[in-house]
Amino acid sequence: MTDIAETYRNLVALQGVSLDEKRAAAAAEVLQRQLAAEQAATRELAFEVEPAGFAGTLNAGAK
Repeated sequence: MTDIAETYRNLVALQGVSLDEKRAAAAAEVLQRQLAAEQAATRELAFEVEPAGFAGTLNAGAK
């Protein structure tokens, strides 16, 4: 099992969930792919673009 899979397994164990090694490895692989996709999508954003857009959406919705 990789370090990432072992870390994932330990983190969910803290929540009271027991995963066998194969299942933890599969879940860790999916999480790594999701994080890679998110990083690729947001890598080019300026730091303030997302927070500013979020605040603007909240303000517009509150009116």
